[in-house]
Amino acid sequence: MSRFFKTPKPQQFEYVPRFYDPEKEALEKRIEQAKACKQGGEAAIKERIRDGLRKSTTYNPRYRKLKADAVLRSNLLLLAIVVVLLLLTYMLLTVYLPKLEGLL
Repeated sequence: MSRFFKTPKPQQFEYVPRFYDPEKEALEKRIEQAKACKQGGEAAIKERIRDGLRKSTTYNPRYRKLKADAVLRSNLLLLAIVVVLLLLTYMLLTVYLPKLEGLL
C-alpha cells in the first residue's frame, strides 16, 4: 500500500561548471586572424576589416556614450517643445476664450 502513494523523486541534474575567459578567447581569435592575414587570404582580410568596423562603432564605449547623450538631448528637446506648446495653449485659451464667449 505504501508504494501506491509513493511520489517519485526528482531527476538529478548534473552540471559541470566550466571556466570561460573572454580575454583569452579574444587573444586566440586575434592570433588566428594574424596567421590568416600572413597567408594572404582574401576572406581573412575581409574579416579583419569587418571586425575593425564593428569594434570602432557599436563596441566602443565612447560611441555608446555619444549615442546615449544624443538620445537624452532629443528627449529633453521633445519635452521642452511639449511644455512650450502647453503653455501657449493655456495662454491662448485664457486670453481669447472669454472674448469668444462674449461674442456668442
